[in-house]
Amino acid sequence: MKRKSIIALTCAALVSTSLLFTGCGKSSTNNTANNATDNGNTATEKLNESANEAGDAVKDGAEAVKDGVEGVGDAVKYTAVDLKNDIVNAGYDVKDSTDSAKDYFKGKETDYTIDNDLVRVYEYDNTADLDADIATISSDGTTINNNAVYTTKPYYYRKGNSLIVYEGSNPTYVDKFGTLYGSPIL
Repeated sequence: MKRKSIIALTCAALVSTSLLFTGCGKSSTNNTANNATDNGNTATEKLNESANEAGDAVKDGAEAVKDGVEGVGDAVKYTAVDLKNDIVNAGYDVKDSTDSAKDYFKGKETDYTIDNDLVRVYEYDNTADLDADIATISSDGTTINNNAVYTTKPYYYRKGNSLIVYEGSNPTYVDKFGTLYGSPIL
């Protein structure tokens, strides 16, 4: 993207410079002052127009980069092991949870406990399947796929290709998940 922006700015500078030099090349003595003023105004107008076009090209390039980065963020493979490592690196004790799988969603489920609070991680092969499962969660967060699952709303987060469900309410962990994964999706 930088290369295209540099090329656009260089072209704008060359056009502007050439307009300034050709405007001063008239040899008539009576019209020299008038022509210089007219050509100077035309060159200034052309320079401003070229600068605006270059600015628009830079803005378009920046938007394309932003869109590309957002698309990469959704495609990032974030696994249950990554979640465990993030929580451990934050200084908290994470344990594997056995016999707690509920398969509320179609993604591959891995469960952990943090101070007796359950954290479920559902990993997906693609974001379309993840989006489809997220769409099955009711607006109050307690019902999944029209089945009442929770009495109190858990915290739902999305990271790359994974759905993270924190079933606790400890403010310390809610803050840590917010730092790691952003605001809950519901």
